[in-house]
Amino acid sequence: MSLLKARASRTREKRLDSLNAWLGSAASAVTEFSEGEPVQRIRTFSQSTQDDLLYALRLLSGIRNSVTIIHASRGCAAAALFYRATRGRGRWIVTNLDERDTIMGADLKLRKAVKAVHQRYKPEALFIVSSPVVAINNDEILSVVEELHEELELEIVPIFVTGFASSHAVTGYDTTFHALLKYLCAKPEALQPNLRVNLLAVAEHPDDRHEAERLLSALGLELNTLPDGASPETFRQAVSARLSLSLDQDSVNYSGIILRDEYGVPYLEAPRPIGISATGRWLAAAGSALGLDQAV
Repeated sequence: MSLLKARASRTREKRLDSLNAWLGSAASAVTEFSEGEPVQRIRTFSQSTQDDLLYALRLLSGIRNSVTIIHASRGCAAAALFYRATRGRGRWIVTNLDERDTIMGADLKLRKAVKAVHQRYKPEALFIVSSPVVAINNDEILSVVEELHEELELEIVPIFVTGFASSHAVTGYDTTFHALLKYLCAKPEALQPNLRVNLLAVAEHPDDRHEAERLLSALGLELNTLPDGASPETFRQAVSARLSLSLDQDSVNYSGIILRDEYGVPYLEAPRPIGISATGRWLAAAGSALGLDQAV
């Protein structure tokens, strides 16, 4: 079955058999892994623990020409203040759900928010991020998306994060990539010859990302960097690239898999370019995949 037919990505526990970290020493971790199958750590709820909503907001904060509606109570939007202050991009509002909304639903409030944002900012794309509150009251976000997408002629992307489906907060990256690549992309009718390469980067320091871009540009490649600094058009162009490669597979490998399996863009799973030797190997792997060994 197509990965994109699902409403959201599978959790990292189900997709990768991932394990939670535990409060113990490295020696105890080695002992447990050497004795056989390690025990799955199931997280109990804690407001001091990051969840997938924070990671989704982190990813969306780097996308240009967009507005994010956080469909949640006011506290769920607190992290967006930090991302706005430190990253300087991304506009967002929160629907500020109250107690009545959590019981009766808030479809009407969401419709008003979408129309107000569209009138004020005229974004190229609008993201609706759900929340633990919406996961409980089961608001019909999709019906709002389908109705207003046609009425406003606007790309509206629903992103279904729940805050408790996974004990790995990084699942929020997967959920967000799933929605962006599902709603913003379409298979090209015919591929044109190009040297476009998707550089997948979400958790790197900007200086590291810029250096990777400089090295790849020196090979004469047309870079399509996403999601950091991307626009909705960047995602649409991603499906016609010759190759996707990442700076950190742990953060973005799901997007590479989607682009490969759904849109036919090869995905290079090379080790992270940390240090001169590893950077050389990473660049050589990219050059080999593109037939640019001599240029590398």
